[in-house]
Amino acid sequence: MREFLVGIGASAGGLESLSALFSSISSDLDLPYVVVQHLSPTHRSLLAQLIGRETSMRVVEIEDQVVPEPNTVYITPANWNLLYQKGRLRLVEPAREVSPKPSVNSFFASLAEQKGEDAVGIVLSGTGSDGASGIRAIKAAGGVTFAQDPSTARYSGMPQAAIDTDLVDFVLSPEDMARELTVLARSRGAITLPREEAPPSLKMLLGRTRQRTKIDFSGYKETTVWRRIARRMAANRVRTFDEYLALTRQRPEEIDRLSKDILISVTSFFRDREAFAALRNALAQVVRGKPEGADIRVWVAGCATGEEAYSIAFLLSDLLGPRVRNHGVQIFATDVDEEALSVARRGLYPAAAVADVDPEIVSRYFMVRGDHVEVSKAVREMVLFARQDLVQDPPFLRLDLVSCRNVLIYFNPTLQSQVLSVFHYALAPGGVLFLGRSESILPHQGLFEPLHKVGKLFRRSNAQVAPSLRSLGLFGVVREARAWRAGGASRDRHPAERLLAAAARAYLPPSLLVDGTLDIHYAHGEVGGLLEFPSGRPSHNVVRALRPELRAEVQMLIHRARQRQAPVHGAPRTLLVSGVLHTLRVAVHPVSPEGVGLAAGGGGGAEELFLVSFEPVGEWAAQVGHEDAGEQEGAAFKAMQEELVKNREHMRVLVEELQSLNEELQSLNEELQSSNEELQSLNEALESSNEELTTVNEELQVKAAQLSEANADLENIQSSAAIPILVVDEHLRVTRFNEAAARAFTLRPAALLRSVTEVAFEPPLDDVAGKLASVIRERRTHEEQIGDGRRWFQVRISPYLTATRAVRGAVLTFSDSTRLVMAERDLRESQERLLAVMHNSTAVITVKDTVGRYEFVNARFEALTGLAAAAVLGKTDEAVLSEGFAATCRDRELEVLRRRQAVTSEDLLTVGGRPRWYLAVRFPLHDQGRAVRAICTQLTDITERKEIEQVKSEFVSLMSHELRMPLTSIRGSLGLVAGGVAGEIGPRTRELVENALESAERVSRLVSDILDLERLESGRPGFTAETQEIAPILEQALLLGEELAREYGVTFRLVEPMRGAMARVDGERLGQAVESLLVNAAKFSPPGDEVRVEVSRHEGGMIRIGVSDRGRGIPESLRGRVFEKFAQMGGRDVREGREGREGREARQRGGAGLGLALAKAIVEAMGGRIGFHPNPHLGTTFYIDLPEAT
Repeated sequence: MREFLVGIGASAGGLESLSALFSSISSDLDLPYVVVQHLSPTHRSLLAQLIGRETSMRVVEIEDQVVPEPNTVYITPANWNLLYQKGRLRLVEPAREVSPKPSVNSFFASLAEQKGEDAVGIVLSGTGSDGASGIRAIKAAGGVTFAQDPSTARYSGMPQAAIDTDLVDFVLSPEDMARELTVLARSRGAITLPREEAPPSLKMLLGRTRQRTKIDFSGYKETTVWRRIARRMAANRVRTFDEYLALTRQRPEEIDRLSKDILISVTSFFRDREAFAALRNALAQVVRGKPEGADIRVWVAGCATGEEAYSIAFLLSDLLGPRVRNHGVQIFATDVDEEALSVARRGLYPAAAVADVDPEIVSRYFMVRGDHVEVSKAVREMVLFARQDLVQDPPFLRLDLVSCRNVLIYFNPTLQSQVLSVFHYALAPGGVLFLGRSESILPHQGLFEPLHKVGKLFRRSNAQVAPSLRSLGLFGVVREARAWRAGGASRDRHPAERLLAAAARAYLPPSLLVDGTLDIHYAHGEVGGLLEFPSGRPSHNVVRALRPELRAEVQMLIHRARQRQAPVHGAPRTLLVSGVLHTLRVAVHPVSPEGVGLAAGGGGGAEELFLVSFEPVGEWAAQVGHEDAGEQEGAAFKAMQEELVKNREHMRVLVEELQSLNEELQSLNEELQSSNEELQSLNEALESSNEELTTVNEELQVKAAQLSEANADLENIQSSAAIPILVVDEHLRVTRFNEAAARAFTLRPAALLRSVTEVAFEPPLDDVAGKLASVIRERRTHEEQIGDGRRWFQVRISPYLTATRAVRGAVLTFSDSTRLVMAERDLRESQERLLAVMHNSTAVITVKDTVGRYEFVNARFEALTGLAAAAVLGKTDEAVLSEGFAATCRDRELEVLRRRQAVTSEDLLTVGGRPRWYLAVRFPLHDQGRAVRAICTQLTDITERKEIEQVKSEFVSLMSHELRMPLTSIRGSLGLVAGGVAGEIGPRTRELVENALESAERVSRLVSDILDLERLESGRPGFTAETQEIAPILEQALLLGEELAREYGVTFRLVEPMRGAMARVDGERLGQAVESLLVNAAKFSPPGDEVRVEVSRHEGGMIRIGVSDRGRGIPESLRGRVFEKFAQMGGRDVREGREGREGREARQRGGAGLGLALAKAIVEAMGGRIGFHPNPHLGTTFYIDLPEAT
């Protein structure tokens, strides 16, 4: 996927355009944006903050070497130029010349060089022409270019200059640019192109292009062609190549646009300065090797709009100086783009095109035409522009330089090889080839020798290679030359023809066979030095092909030969041919029809033909030849010479007059150019200053609007503030106050600029002037509280600081603190009462932080330990009490922290060498965030109660033991009687015996429960807890309870076993507690109902076992006694308040009321808790919470 980088250039009026652009751009296009806005070097810019208000994207000011990230807007800081190099944005200190900063052109040029086709350039509102040259660079690299529609720009200079380059893809408003950028970004990867190499559909499109534009793109690189097609597809909103083909059929003008996109007719003056510096040195060698008056021939292939051809003309003009008139400098500039050639011929360019050219060259070779510059006429006359296709048309010959830059890179290797062979053929020996930076001669290294590797300059070698372009076959000259080099005609020709061919080689001078229309049919001998093929489409006409000094004479001699039907001769003349002086004369012979077959190699008919020969002559031959011309011709020639002398004398006088006039005009022109340069410099400075002032003015306008808004906000805040606010200056005069201050201190508008000492503060503020002066002098805040017993105010006096941290006065605020003062007084009194209660309590009360350090101890603690509070606060138990005492306390406190709730325990603590029992209640103290901040402990001495309980426990154990013995005897005896050991008994007797046996069993169970309960309450549970799974314990309890369920007509069901839940318990005792809950639920459930048992995780890291019934529930009046010993709730009817017979029977089956009390003791002994809650509709749920173990 392509990674675009969007560069945006703007100047005066750019803020408005930038705001419109970024407020319309979607923030999820994954594009980085770089803004280059002309800014004042001395004014701090707020551009980043202003644009940040228009978009949700991140807007940052550029730091050196930052890597652009998607969906981020980068702002160039003031007084820096910006370049994009190696994937990073580089800040570069600008030159001291008068020019806009930062430079849009510089950034765009670096962007084009690094990103190529992924560069996007946008030019927005601004004066001047900065950005136009950068647009050229981006377009030359194949990137995408935008310019703001001048009608929507506040200043149209910059966008219009960009548009004048004719290289802008889209001319749109900022809002439409945003939409087009969205299409461009989201079309990445969305366009589907054929995957096969050179599909028939592509060949079809290129054929239609060739037919319409006469340009053959079949030799171009397919990747280049596909990229251009993809660009046009994106611009036309089509996704597939077939759709694009259909579009070109519907709109043939789209083929023209595609052709223009592939050609990229873009160049610039002195493009790549280092390369042109090397070219200047190479041309200097060429000029030095030329004799005076010799021609200098240059071919610029692919000249586009002509800047490069004119640049070479400037170099030659500089190197030759005044001698340029003595040399026939011919620069042939060719291209296939007729529109570009039209621009080149006119030689008129936007002023921005020469922004980076040496000012001396601009002043010497250009003339200012409004906001354009025009190449001087003298230079334009040196350059001939013509349409020529490198693929189809023949080349120019005997060239000293061929410049073909950034053309070969678009050709495939085959076409590159062909074109390089043609250049070799076209160059004269030692000629120079000038290529682009990315081009090389690798296909034909033997044809050229490196002259300057960096500048891409190569010298023609002496290798003999025939050019491979098919167009060269049109010229008989080439065919004839090849034939003679190959050794003559083929072996199967007639002997007479072979004789004539040998005679021609031996005696016939260089000659041409021409017809009556003066078209060349055949050439013999070395005629290359006598022919010059002109620019444009090749012609066979001898008059156009001959050197200029021979044209008139040859045309006249052919005319005479036609009239006389006899050979005619011209006068001898000396010519410079291939650097050597030759004396020759022209002879024209009419050719008879019967001789054509031998002379031209076949053919027939009575076509009129002439043999034009260039005969070398010596001194005597010239005299003889002159006599052979005849007396008549001599007289005519003498008359012509005399007339020529007169004409030359007349021309000499005219030339002298013209030279004198020209010198005066040159002097005047130099003065005008000097004045113009001064005016241009002044204008540039004024434009730059105007841009900076405009930008600053825009920012100041925005800042003024922001200050107005801020002032309105401040006024509203002041007015809405309920506290009085006064502002005084450094002279203690009131400069501002709000409505609350006006009401509190009875202030009027007239109080402004009056001394603050005149304000009647209520309550009074003593020495207000001294306090204000101290705050202003010492730059520190003063606070105090004032009041009159009824109302209290917190007064704050702060220094008034400017943006530069200078003190310009003070701000007084008066916060009504009456409620706070009263609350503090009430809190202080409440605290005193609480401390009195705590210090006079019979219980020991302490507060520790979560680390265990004492924060508070009451008087009872001091009496118990014999330690004063000052000696204990801030220390831990380990530091002030015995090791056993400290360990016990720390273990209990850690349990509180873990469970985050109150923990009650009975602790045996040794204080002062005496062990005593204490009922300890420890609970957490929370802060506002519900985090545990401290732990409060209350210790109540229960030693006497424990001693009484010990006595009671011993009594219960003794009584239970004494009861069990007779109960065992009674149960055994009743069992024997019921079993018939004493004989058969009657039904009534059996019923009585069974009732007695059942009562004995119930009493035995009661005794066991009493013993269990007593052991648990005395801290001797008689079991060991271990980590085990809960579900199997519940399943066992339900299995043992099946008989109970049948007895009460209900069913027990475990619905949520939560496998894997673990707790540290005694399985048998937990099962006993669960059985107690099942018995309770069964007693109070309707017959046929279901008792549900489920296990779940509960808050605080607990495992909850729930037993739910759907009975009538527990009456409100009885809920507080549920877990008391010997408390009975009654049967099903008791819950309803009806004590019927069934209720009495149920109560008889219900036991002594110890089941739930025993269950509570078992659960708490295992570190858990037990409770119940009514169900939303019917019944009750009893639950057991146990700490979860891992």
